[in-house]
Amino acid sequence: MAAFLLGAVLLIVQPQIVPSRPAINSKAETSSQSVQRELLKKMSQKNDFKESIHSNGSCRQLPQTIIIGVRKGGTRALLEMLSLHPDIAAAESEVHFFDWEDHYRNGLQWYINQMPFSYPHQITVEKTPAYFTSPKVPERVYNMNQSMRLLLILRDPSERVLSDYTQVFYNHMQKHKPYPSIEQFLIKDGELNVDYKAINRSLYYIHMQNWLKYFPLNHIHIVDGDKLIKDPFPEIEKIGSSAPFPSRTRQESCCSKLSRIIIMQPTLCISLLLE
Repeated sequence: MAAFLLGAVLLIVQPQIVPSRPAINSKAETSSQSVQRELLKKMSQKNDFKESIHSNGSCRQLPQTIIIGVRKGGTRALLEMLSLHPDIAAAESEVHFFDWEDHYRNGLQWYINQMPFSYPHQITVEKTPAYFTSPKVPERVYNMNQSMRLLLILRDPSERVLSDYTQVFYNHMQKHKPYPSIEQFLIKDGELNVDYKAINRSLYYIHMQNWLKYFPLNHIHIVDGDKLIKDPFPEIEKIGSSAPFPSRTRQESCCSKLSRIIIMQPTLCISLLLE
């Protein structure tokens, strides 16, 4: 019943149309924003960041593609599948560079140091699901690379809320700590509680508006998380056709490896997709 009511309310709320181009702010930028942009320009012009070069010719480099979200949408499964591609080098853990102030203050050199070693022909990918719902992130990514390719995996918003709640509930149960029922979070003062983080993360149109202020829609490839669970191959192929992957042959190699994993390790595959 909770899922049904939540789904109905989410459908009623209508999004506003936002132009898919960088927003022009008529007001003067704050001094902190100006300083950040100047630092980025200087670092780029002077080539101040140093690539960590390995003896085999590989090096760490800034990512060309970022999986920006959404939490509990299947981001880890997506990254694992993309990692099967021979021309993709993926960061192993969530970096949280653009959304955590302590990390962002460390600068781009620190960010590069979190990336995996890759060869010149490979594409570096990092995944941090919190980016999608963090207000400051779109502008920060845009300031670093206006041509950044973004991957966003979405699923049914009601199911995503339940999955989000379930993870937190399970974590509390493991620690033998009580946790309120989901009904107590969903409704506040007779209305949908949009301040509840799990619900707020499922209001996709609100967060997408923020990203469309800085990136055109053709820079944001949306992956259908529900379809990825049922039939992953078409979704992976769509990414291959939209992202700068080198060749159809290598895409087929990736899908072939994915097929073997699904056949030989179905439990592992299902756990990744549902995570």
